[in-house]
Amino acid sequence: MASLNLASIFSYSYRSLSAPVTLLRTLASTRAYSLNKKTLVLCSLSKRKLSCESLKQDVACTTATSSINGKRKIVVLMVCSSYDDNKAEVYQMFVMVYCIREFNVFEKFQFWDWLLSVVYRALLLKVDYMEQVACHSFFGLVIHIQFEFICSCNLHLMLPNLENSECGDLICFSYPEYTRLLPCPSHNNPPRIEHLVVSEDGPVLDYICKALDLPPLFVADLIDFGAVHYALVCPQPPPTATPEQIRVFEEVTAPSVLKKRTSIKGKTVREAQKTFRITHVNQFLEAGMYLRVHVHPKRFPRCYDIDWKSRIIAVTESFVVLDKPAGTTVGGTTDNIEESCATFATRALGLTAPLRTTHQIDNCTEGCVVLARTKEDCSVFHGKIREKTVKKLYVALAASPIPIGVVNHYMRPINMAPRLVSEEFIKGWHLCQLEVMECKRVPWPDALTEEKYCVQDCGWPSKDHAYECKINLLTGRTHQIRAQLAALGAPLVGDSMYMPAAVAEMVSPGHNPFGKYRKQYTSEDDKAIAVEEWILCHGKEPNVGIGLQACQISWDDGKHTYNAGSPWWRCRMA
Repeated sequence: MASLNLASIFSYSYRSLSAPVTLLRTLASTRAYSLNKKTLVLCSLSKRKLSCESLKQDVACTTATSSINGKRKIVVLMVCSSYDDNKAEVYQMFVMVYCIREFNVFEKFQFWDWLLSVVYRALLLKVDYMEQVACHSFFGLVIHIQFEFICSCNLHLMLPNLENSECGDLICFSYPEYTRLLPCPSHNNPPRIEHLVVSEDGPVLDYICKALDLPPLFVADLIDFGAVHYALVCPQPPPTATPEQIRVFEEVTAPSVLKKRTSIKGKTVREAQKTFRITHVNQFLEAGMYLRVHVHPKRFPRCYDIDWKSRIIAVTESFVVLDKPAGTTVGGTTDNIEESCATFATRALGLTAPLRTTHQIDNCTEGCVVLARTKEDCSVFHGKIREKTVKKLYVALAASPIPIGVVNHYMRPINMAPRLVSEEFIKGWHLCQLEVMECKRVPWPDALTEEKYCVQDCGWPSKDHAYECKINLLTGRTHQIRAQLAALGAPLVGDSMYMPAAVAEMVSPGHNPFGKYRKQYTSEDDKAIAVEEWILCHGKEPNVGIGLQACQISWDDGKHTYNAGSPWWRCRMA
């Protein structure tokens, strides 16, 4: 180990600018330029001796400082080296720890906890690199002070002698594996949205890491996913805001403060409060800007189970028609544009330019969607939708029969699920129209089919028969078919949001304040309470699929007509 010289490492790291200058200065101030009794080689993934020559293919270097229970400052220098430039594989990684003496056994336990979290937070490596570092063999450290070595899987690393170190029998520490955004988990984490007002200028990655104590790689993934948004000026806080949040808002939006910010000159406050998506980790932030970070973006694991090439219906010069799988989003969500049909279809076709969303269908709905090749193509298709020359046909699997003909409802103009509909006209509510073209009885999907397509059991009492209906959608409201059929007492199979409410109305008629058996209320307060109770009768959004498919889409009077494959309920398990 004598060939390893910290001065050379520091010099090389400084030249490569792989670590922040301020942190490198912290390292320089320790005067830890050579191995001595206060310096410990803690971890390594290399089976050979480390030397300055092995650092010539430096990938990343960074430092971190901390203290345990007020003890001496700790400085950690982490260097990763690439074994092969072509393969870009991490061959070795080691951690230099300066001054960890004078810890008792419990403090050493705290130290390992802190250090191993620092390794994750501080390493500035690509995802592929990190997979080799983030392994159980690295974090399942068995620390044996008496014999002064660390055993990591089959790697035995000799440690220099430590003066005055307290010897313990055995300290076992298992650090939890870092949950990356990839691979995709099967379940979503609880929502976590952080609202920040930027206090100092600097790169967005550094600021979020510091403000939320998140690993740089994790924050970089969030930015790639489209889960970080900004505005030049902080928007108005919600009614639930704390006095401290209101104070900060008033402070950063004071006219005297805004006048000093050149970035918002020529803009109204309302224009400056418009949010945009952060697109790059090095995007520069200005003090006073607003950040919204979706720390736990909604995930779509179904994207990784699909053979996307087999879902392509047609490819033209202007459009791509896709048979969208249930459980996926067409163009992404506010917090996740990565796991979307547009992204995966673009990759499946090997296109250089991303496909663009022209219209939406619900995540739990499968079937035909049109993706545009260019921005101009997208505008053309939007024009066809406005001119009502685009026709959509759906096939629905309902729990009860539906009468043939046109069905009218009026939808509450609130952009929030569940969507409430009324049989009677209500001023300000939007007309919803659909035409039931045919309705036939079919077998209810068997248990194996429901399990394969993750169809949820929503408490419908009879599952002997279902009813397959062909529907012409005359108006295109969000959740329109789902809400209208549930209001008719024929909710879609697997619709965990609307079926529970339909069951509640079937068991106790009059529960729906806008339904056929609605009650008369003596005051607006009583009706408002009834509406809130009716909303509570609804369930959560389905995880994957429901009995609904956009089976056909056409435009230009049928000149362009495309059909989806068989819906999931016809693909019965053997």
